[in-house]
Amino acid sequence: MIFLHGFGVGTFHYTKQLIGLGSEEDSSRTCAWSMDICGQGKSWPKRREDVAEFEYSLDSWRDQVEYFIREVVLKAAADSGENEEVKIVLAGNSLGGKLALYVSATCEDLIDGIVLLNATPFWGFLEKRVSFLTKENDFIVKLTQPYWDNFRSKENVRRLLNLVYADESKIEESLIEDIIAPTENEHAIRAFISTFTSPKASRMSYDKMLEVIRDRNDSIKVAMCYGREDPWVVPLWGQRLKRVVTSAKYYELSPAGHCPHDEAPECVNAVIRSLLGEWFSTIETAAPPKSIDGVSIELVDGSPRNVFEKLDYWKDRYLSSSAMM
Repeated sequence: MIFLHGFGVGTFHYTKQLIGLGSEEDSSRTCAWSMDICGQGKSWPKRREDVAEFEYSLDSWRDQVEYFIREVVLKAAADSGENEEVKIVLAGNSLGGKLALYVSATCEDLIDGIVLLNATPFWGFLEKRVSFLTKENDFIVKLTQPYWDNFRSKENVRRLLNLVYADESKIEESLIEDIIAPTENEHAIRAFISTFTSPKASRMSYDKMLEVIRDRNDSIKVAMCYGREDPWVVPLWGQRLKRVVTSAKYYELSPAGHCPHDEAPECVNAVIRSLLGEWFSTIETAAPPKSIDGVSIELVDGSPRNVFEKLDYWKDRYLSSSAMM
């Protein structure tokens, strides 16, 4: 099980999964990994020339994840004598969710399952990099500096987390410190500029990723575990994904926001244990409980429940019908 984090955080955001799913009682079934994607967490450049030779983008991160799986995870499994039994499952939150889809859609021989945690359907708005909007442009760096300093301030980090967590009491001071600490790297601002001026994934669109995953229905398992109160990736996005990949199981947690794995970790861990057992175990596995610590766990069918979701549903049906004519 490999956890891919969202923008601005790192492996530390999955501590509750690494401890919970990688504990002794689960060790015979699940080996839990996480990794910092380049330019996030502790994976920052140490030298100016490292920044100059590298672009931070979905394509770079896709390549990094594939390399990590092949050269670290699978080799570790081979060294332990378990390589033939290994099933690779990616779990991604926010940006990490889109990255999980991208890797899975482009590495058909590698990924056996995906668990999406409020996966963002969008990242990058440019078709290709703009020549002057680069991390090598010192004027752009100087222009960006005031925004960067405010963006990574403790007040702003706390404000952003307050926006996306349904329960503000779940925001630990250590999380804010962990987010800010890596930005003290002297090259961090250039990595930030490269990340925010990065183009869309070059190999395929988000919709194409979903189509590829859907067409691999027999060889890959897909599930969603979404915080229902997420103000960014609202349930409408989960419903859209469910309409394309109809075989995907769709769990909603409430109250929980954009980062359910950190806000309701026991719920997410219970869902993941149930999914892994259902997908890969020969022993019948129990469904997750209906709630844990006041957070409900509901298996939903993706049906629209309010006027906005219904309009989106009918729009999809109308466009699909028009395309078939």
